[in-house]
Amino acid sequence: RAAAAAPAPVDPWKEVEDPNTKQKYWWNTTTNETTALGAPKPTTPAAGQQPSAVAGAGGGLMGALADGLAWGVGMSMANRMMDGIMGPRSMEVVHRNEDAP
Repeated sequence: RAAAAAPAPVDPWKEVEDPNTKQKYWWNTTTNETTALGAPKPTTPAAGQQPSAVAGAGGGLMGALADGLAWGVGMSMANRMMDGIMGPRSMEVVHRNEDAP
């Protein structure tokens, strides 16, 4: 027995005519989005496929903490690498006017 074919995805974009200008535009029946007058039909991702979000630890306080930790560790490693290549950094402190009242 053959497996049943998956149903074809339903296209949410419907062409609509503006009653005032008689120009065509596209309306997404799922999200209620519309295009500009005369714009081409938008492309829709495959059924069940969500647009990929920006990779990250999430939002809020925990996301900010995780992001800060990642930046801190990365910068520390970069600083150590540069010290290994160029030698350790040194700072000369010059005190002027030490005898001033």
